[in-house]
Amino acid sequence: MKNILFLHGGPGLQSETERRVLTPFFEKAGISATFWNEPSTLRTNSTIPFQSERAFSRLVESAQIQLDALAKDSGGSVHIVAHSFAARTALLLANTNPEKVEMLTLLTPAVLIEATLRGVISKAANNVQRRGDSSAAEKLRASLRFSVGSSELLGGLAEAFADPDTLSLYWRNAEAMNQWTEILQESTFGIDWTSQAAVMKDLEPQLKGLHHGLGEMSLNLPIQVLWGTHDQVIYLNDELELLSKIARVDRVFELKGTSHFSALEDPEQFLSAVTDFHHQDKVHAASEDVTVFVR
Repeated sequence: MKNILFLHGGPGLQSETERRVLTPFFEKAGISATFWNEPSTLRTNSTIPFQSERAFSRLVESAQIQLDALAKDSGGSVHIVAHSFAARTALLLANTNPEKVEMLTLLTPAVLIEATLRGVISKAANNVQRRGDSSAAEKLRASLRFSVGSSELLGGLAEAFADPDTLSLYWRNAEAMNQWTEILQESTFGIDWTSQAAVMKDLEPQLKGLHHGLGEMSLNLPIQVLWGTHDQVIYLNDELELLSKIARVDRVFELKGTSHFSALEDPEQFLSAVTDFHHQDKVHAASEDVTVFVR
């Protein structure tokens, strides 16, 4: 039985939605899944507690603890599948743990997190403008004048998410979106804006230069990129251009009919793409591998 570690992205989110929705699909496929959560002010189920100092670094350290534990338990290397913002975490882990990370699947990757967040706010402002609320639209656009780790820009992001139309950028499947939003209403599973702000403040100085804070990476391991054909959040071509500078991409595969949360919108299509790539590499022996999922 393959073991799976699900490392969610965000920042400020959690893996409870995926745990509830995806576990039955994993079990049907004979896969045992473990779900990781980032350090958070709302939740106590991370491997280490939240601290505002070095918040992004601690997020990576927390994921590292899970990676170390699974690699040790399995006696082999790991397949990481990273969704959205967590693609950055996956690349960092692969770079520092070449003996533990054997292949990567990047699901709708948002390594270019600043462009992603600014794009969401800008599109939310356009939606509000079309509805005739020029004042609210200008308030959102004003937040774009500030740096990505500032309280002003992150406040604009929170305002954008207060508009229900913003979710249409992330979702194609209304039923899946409703499941996600219902779980967010539970007190310990909401968006942790405090954690998100600390992570982005810590990360902001790193988002510079040709490699956008990823250093002089040169990863030589199998990588596939999965993307939802209706995703309005990431800039796929820009993401692929960045990845080409630091790694090789063996496969780019579209998940048809899905948007940014592809795994939740169509779990069967998602799982099929992941397991297909996993088994294509003949270096792997399924009985010895661990698969790591990062949202």
